[in-house]
Amino acid sequence: KFRMKRSPGAEWSGASSLDFNTERILFGVPGAANPASGQREFAIHVLNSPGFDGHSYSGITPTTNENVMLVAKIDFTGDLLSLWREPDLSQSENSQPPIATRAYTSASPSTAIRFGSGGSGSTAWDDVVVATSWSGLTRNGAFPAADSFTMNPGGKAAVQVLKNDLGNSDP
Repeated sequence: KFRMKRSPGAEWSGASSLDFNTERILFGVPGAANPASGQREFAIHVLNSPGFDGHSYSGITPTTNENVMLVAKIDFTGDLLSLWREPDLSQSENSQPPIATRAYTSASPSTAIRFGSGGSGSTAWDDVVVATSWSGLTRNGAFPAADSFTMNPGGKAAVQVLKNDLGNSDP
């Protein structure tokens, strides 16, 4: 789960799942426009995964300066990638359909998450949560509350979590 706020000029932005140093999946707004609409949309983009590469577009275009919450899911058991936009986290996962899904049977692991964007505008990131269940996305447990960062075009950041609000780190 993450919040993303795209400034004017941001062309692509999203959170990527990496297989060690190889980017495999981008959840957010990929650089390629939807061929059906001609617009950049919220989507799932699978790349560097022979046999699985491609896009699953949502039909929803991002709004400049909108602080949007996205929830991305890699379901290795169900062989499915899912993306939600502004879901109600107090409701069950099954009660709200994702805006995009994509079959994904690759055996590539997810070893890291990278936040990135391109274009002439910056993208701000906030409320980043990595969880193993839908209930783990809410603020009911250990959760950093006041962390955010903005990346300017071409910028790089490394984030190391040293402790959470309960004072411990639970990788």
